[in-house]
Amino acid sequence: MDPYLHSTTLNELRAGYFRFNFAAVNPAQVLNPADYGFNIVPGSPQSNLPLISVAGLNGTGGTSFLGFSFQGPQPRKDTNLTGADNFTKIIGNHSLKFGASVEQFIVSNPYYANNNGNYTFNAGGLYTSGDPILDFVLGVPDQYAQTSGSFIDARSYEYYFYGQDSWKITNDMTINYGLSWDIETPNSNYQFGGIGISCWNTGTQTSQVFPGGPPGLTYPGDPGCNKAGGPTTKWNHFGPRLGFAWSPSSGPSKLIGAQGGHEFALRAGFGLYYNRDAEEGQLQNLGDPPFLKNSLGAADFGGSPGFADPFSDVAGNGSEPNPFPYVRPGSGSQLNWPSYAPLILSTYPKNYTVPYVYNFNINVQRSLPSNMVLQVGYVGSIGRKLVRDYEGNQITAAGHAACLADPACVADRARAHLDYPQYFAQTAVVPGSDSFFPPNGLPWYLGMGQQYTDGASSYHSLQTSLTKGPTHGLTFTLAYTYSHGLDNGSGLESSGFNGLGVNVFPGFQQLAYGDSDYDARHRFVASYDYEIPVPPAWKSNIFAREALGGWHITGVTALQTGFPVTITNIGTFNSLYCDQYTYYSCPDNVETSTFNVKSQDIRKTGTWFDSSIFSQEPVGTFGNARRNFFHGPGFNYTNLELAKNFPLGGDGSRYLQLRLETFNAFNHANFSNPDSNFTDGPQFGTVTSVVGINSADVNGDPQPGRAVQLAAKFYF
Repeated sequence: MDPYLHSTTLNELRAGYFRFNFAAVNPAQVLNPADYGFNIVPGSPQSNLPLISVAGLNGTGGTSFLGFSFQGPQPRKDTNLTGADNFTKIIGNHSLKFGASVEQFIVSNPYYANNNGNYTFNAGGLYTSGDPILDFVLGVPDQYAQTSGSFIDARSYEYYFYGQDSWKITNDMTINYGLSWDIETPNSNYQFGGIGISCWNTGTQTSQVFPGGPPGLTYPGDPGCNKAGGPTTKWNHFGPRLGFAWSPSSGPSKLIGAQGGHEFALRAGFGLYYNRDAEEGQLQNLGDPPFLKNSLGAADFGGSPGFADPFSDVAGNGSEPNPFPYVRPGSGSQLNWPSYAPLILSTYPKNYTVPYVYNFNINVQRSLPSNMVLQVGYVGSIGRKLVRDYEGNQITAAGHAACLADPACVADRARAHLDYPQYFAQTAVVPGSDSFFPPNGLPWYLGMGQQYTDGASSYHSLQTSLTKGPTHGLTFTLAYTYSHGLDNGSGLESSGFNGLGVNVFPGFQQLAYGDSDYDARHRFVASYDYEIPVPPAWKSNIFAREALGGWHITGVTALQTGFPVTITNIGTFNSLYCDQYTYYSCPDNVETSTFNVKSQDIRKTGTWFDSSIFSQEPVGTFGNARRNFFHGPGFNYTNLELAKNFPLGGDGSRYLQLRLETFNAFNHANFSNPDSNFTDGPQFGTVTSVVGINSADVNGDPQPGRAVQLAAKFYF
């Protein structure tokens, strides 16, 4: 055994810090320490356990998590305060309306990620034995991470004013027109005395709030930086509205129906609407220094953290003081800035603004016999200034060319931000020198994410419905939608974390444009209710009438094509445009030999598409597979209910209802999207589960399997 693998950690395990039973551990399962032989040091609360993740404990290659959650407690409080008033004045054929509203949004969110430490054993560290379980026993983790926790206290306001007129020109025609003024303030951050957010750019300005920091990093109180991180309120957001409804009282009867019956209507509308972004983006401020202290243990100074003491190199090559518990400095404090390097942050550019959308529609309605109404319409929208997030500290064209020409840089491409900072947009040299590195030998910046409002989307749809009012005990609605949604990033989570990252590099931006994450080309839904009739001859018999009457069969049936599949290429960094330190998702993608991807029979093959049509992207560039260019499995489910009403009293105002409800009544398997990460090897293209979180419906439908429940309800 190598001398640096001393027995201290193993002795501590035996002494009672932790005892671990390797049997019966499932991969990717959060474990209760007491259930698996963990004993806590006497007097130490269980919540002080670090998180330990160890790969392959049961031989399957999965990862088991032991100890406290890495997210920690998050006692979030959301507060909305609203005041509004409206005024209506009718003048002849005009119905005038005016109104105003003020709304305050507050989010108070303490955050304690990795506050007790997080050890990772994946057999990938410098001193690994090659076996993560053995590394765990020997106390040689691959990585360690710990933070001080942080806090978000974000506040924003919306001031909304509008005026509109509904002008009834004739009995057949009404026109609506109006204008809104929508003032949306950016989220201002009040945590830590109002300086708990940073501003960043690729310039040379340094902070006076915290002097001596790296170029480009400033704080509220510095020129150009405010509590919103740079964005400012826009006062010119006006939204026009225009619409009409026409229902002719005379004309061709086959088109409009009976003369004077108004059985035909044509409606259309257009409007411009502003809508604030999600507050979730503020959570990315949590890592702003010096308010959150993030430590990688001995890796902070280039060492390898040990299990017994993560702030000492496991091979004895140095140590650093344990910085926890962490005391946050106030404005004007002289910081040991090199101790915060390298920085990995997410910030806002100054031109960050409010997203807006143009909504428009035109539809025709026609009443039909048997109390039915048919509607056919076109509904569309165009979104602009939508939220996307991607790397702000990008590699320059010259830096990319230099790295591609250097075999050492190509081989080290996963660490380009760390080892070749001169190739990136923010060179951030140490003031008074030509060095890219602070005294600790690390660059000032690694990945610097930014949240932008430069996204665009479009949605176009044919929407039809046939609605039947109650007759003969039957009522139903049949609806079919054919639609297509396109965008270059479906929001913060999609563009930054959950899929193929946004590609903004010249010559490759088109790879980010594709079907929206929510795009479902075809969707048919039928909802229905039928009261089972009682034969007339039986109605005079009270026992037959009460036993057989009042039964209802109600249900919803939905058929839908699948959502898009996002092919990713995680961990390769072949393009040389991003690396493991890139803050948001890397846009590296793969090559495809065809864009006509044919679906396969999951029940026979276990796969949804032929993975052989994809191959690794060339080094130095991107592949040709654009975002979301084909779709996954569709949905087919029916929810049914059989209900019986039991009258309680002669007037029928009180009754007891018994219901037998079934969800996914026919137990149809609705499959989740396949594994779409090219680097997952044999798993790539396979379907491993039925639908769970990737639901076709906001109510969580379809259920993974048939679910049956019996319910009772008293109406009075």
